Amino acid sequence: MPAICQSIGGGGGNGGDSSAAYASVGFGAKRIPGTPAPNNLNFSLAVGGNCSNVSGSESCGGGSGGSAAFSLGDDGAAASRIATQGDLANAVVVQSIGGGGGNGGIGSTSSSTYFSGAKTQMAMTLGSEGGTGGTGLGAQATTGANGLIETAGANSRGLVVQSVGGGGGIASGSGMTLIGGLDKKIRTPVTEDRAVDNSLKSDLSLKVGALGGTGGNAGTVTVDHAGTIVTAGAGSTGILAQSIGGGGGIIYYT
Repeated sequence: MPAICQSIGGGGGNGGDSSAAYASVGFGAKRIPGTPAPNNLNFSLAVGGNCSNVSGSESCGGGSGGSAAFSLGDDGAAASRIATQGDLANAVVVQSIGGGGGNGGIGSTSSSTYFSGAKTQMAMTLGSEGGTGGTGLGAQATTGANGLIETAGANSRGLVVQSVGGGGGIASGSGMTLIGGLDKKIRTPVTEDRAVDNSLKSDLSLKVGALGGTGGNAGTVTVDHAGTIVTAGAGSTGILAQSIGGGGGIIYYT
């Protein structure tokens, strides 16, 4: 039977989402004779809930994994044995793993105008940062002189000792759209009795990325081995000791 010793921090919570919508309807000269076309200015704003970028606090940061320790064998004559038979069957796994950071909230918004003359619409969505990944603390394994670890299958490691930092949370990007910033008609004479009407219009769209959450740090990994490790299958390492920092969060654009 294998031995698994793990301490895993909880994942951070997600920031709340928000949304906003605005619409207006205007009636211009073509629909009601003698009525001037209205000028409309629409603005809408939505801000996604924020993730405080602090590991282990009461925020969106992932919790830290505690220290993990394992010991097999002593100075006695009788062997202390752990063995596995199948493929992908590690005998001993010791891990301290930080929780992943929470995801930043998403803001979404829309603004529309119907049956109007000159108009300007501006919509803004503001994302927020992802939470920091939790810290992986120390991981330690000790085997005494009479400690015996055996695996028979392929890709079955004898002793795996890891400290892994949590990954950073996903950040939501932000965007801004401006419609009708420039809306101008230009009449160009062609002959004395004929002219061509042209118009200039400009729309602006801008997206700004927020910051993905910072990956958590990994702790110290210690292996004190005085016993025996036997592996028989292909790809079966005797001892694998790793300290791995968490990856940074990615950005999601709305």
